[in-house]
Amino acid sequence: MFFEEEFKITDHIIGEMLRVLLKRLLIMSTRISKEYLFDPDSSGEDLDIL
Repeated sequence: MFFEEEFKITDHIIGEMLRVLLKRLLIMSTRISKEYLFDPDSSGEDLDIL
């Protein structure tokens, strides 16, 4: 997984790096859930819950 290399680095900006990784993870998981969990013919109101 691409996150493992990032945790090996220790420097003064590690907190910011972890926030960026968390944002990327949330975006990726949202996209995957939209693709697999929701009906593409729906009006989109179901996605507002996410």
